[in-house]
Amino acid sequence: MSIETVRFGQVEIDPAKVWEFAEGLPGLEDNHRLVLLEFEESKPVAWLQSLDDVDVCLPVTDTFRAFPDYEFDVEEEVELELKLNVAGHLLVLSVLVIPEDLTQMTCNMAAPILVNTVAKIGRQVILPTSNYAVRHPVFEALLAQTDETEGAD
Repeated sequence: MSIETVRFGQVEIDPAKVWEFAEGLPGLEDNHRLVLLEFEESKPVAWLQSLDDVDVCLPVTDTFRAFPDYEFDVEEEVELELKLNVAGHLLVLSVLVIPEDLTQMTCNMAAPILVNTVAKIGRQVILPTSNYAVRHPVFEALLAQTDETEGAD
């Protein structure tokens, strides 16, 4: 399936990899169908592209890869909605803010995006009590991921 994107032009995606967000994302409630675009040249940054609005494309990263000690609790209602009874199927993403000075890059760890990768459903949750910041510095953590990936080759 071919989609139009604001950042990357026409992109081929597998329709089976489209995620459904029943409530959309906070501030983007009309965006219910999203897909994760990953490109070698931007790893460990990926792009959460809306299929409902070509202009919505959020830079994201796998929160647990950047911060292995990250932990939070979600309400039982969210666990049921996302069918999280099967371990190993949860992907946790953080939205990035990428300024001109990349060393000042931050991620939103207070409102993770949770995706059940098997059921293909997701939801962004705003943690009711959080020790994490909306703008948590992330550049060094992402740089370490890049170094690890290059060392594996």
